[in-house]
Amino acid sequence: NVKSAMAAEKTKGFCHVVVSSNLRDGLSHLIQSAGLGGMKHNSVLMAWPMNWKQSNDPQSWKTFIETIRETTAAHQALLVAKNVDSFPHQERLGEGTIDVWWIVHDGGMLMLLPFLLQQHKVWRKCKMRIFTVAQLDDNSIQMKKDLQMFLYHLRLNAEVEVVEM
Repeated sequence: NVKSAMAAEKTKGFCHVVVSSNLRDGLSHLIQSAGLGGMKHNSVLMAWPMNWKQSNDPQSWKTFIETIRETTAAHQALLVAKNVDSFPHQERLGEGTIDVWWIVHDGGMLMLLPFLLQQHKVWRKCKMRIFTVAQLDDNSIQMKKDLQMFLYHLRLNAEVEVVEM
């Protein structure tokens, strides 16, 4: 029972059950149908598929890619969390980092999530790192300065890294 599992984890929210013949279609239905009116979600959170490059099952990475496409088509933000199984639940972290890969510059909505995580006792002592991607013809030094200034105006304390591709 989903509601009892949510209660056991002390999680508040709405649950929505979707029945489908396969995972890919189920995810598609869930992305399209979840929410009600003004309570419709604007973001999708999914786990990074473990060993998807080495997997003998092509369906695992195809499902991941198709979910990205579905989310984009629905004009929703996609949050991909890595190592979700090792997330702490109630134990406080003495140290650690919250890494954010800011690929699509959305005006700062993505910066809100690590900030909100840091407000919780479990994540309070974690440092925040923001990674962004620069093309070869971009001025990565200026990008870093601009992002640091943007974070300063948002009053966020984070280390900034520009990754050149």
